[in-house]
Amino acid sequence: LMERLLNADNMTDAYASLCMLTSLDSVRFATLRADGLAHFYDRWSHEPLVVDKWFRAQAASSADGALDKILALAEHPAFERKNPNRFRSLVGVFGVGNQRHFNAADGRGYDFVASEVLALDGLNPQTAARVAAAFNGVGRLDPHLRGLVRDQLDRILTHGGLSRDVFEIVSR
Repeated sequence: LMERLLNADNMTDAYASLCMLTSLDSVRFATLRADGLAHFYDRWSHEPLVVDKWFRAQAASSADGALDKILALAEHPAFERKNPNRFRSLVGVFGVGNQRHFNAADGRGYDFVASEVLALDGLNPQTAARVAAAFNGVGRLDPHLRGLVRDQLDRILTHGGLSRDVFEIVSR
């Protein structure tokens, strides 16, 4: 995979290899994943839409330890909360496309999405509401996870100055 990523003559092939690398679920692939991510970013960092893909690939990764890396990406210099595409690429994809880590038993995935929704709500309520919809499946979760989601929904609902857009999604 790394060889395909390094030798790809177009972004589509490089991205396909990157997505496979980011989901390899083994400690022995950690260095390979990190090298592949660094190579892809270095090669394509001048293309904003491709940087969105770089965030998306990591947000969707179900590999062990991915949640810590995803949380750290919210502090990455290229992460621009005000940019709706960038925000959805990291936070939206994580909430909807990463069931393993979003539904982590310790609730950190829910906390991350709720915190990011609250951080964005004053800047872009429509995008914040769209991402808050990641909590819509609460009724299908086991009781423990359902309780963790409800705690985050209550946290969002009691936040001062909440937009109507987010309130409408979260109050359901």
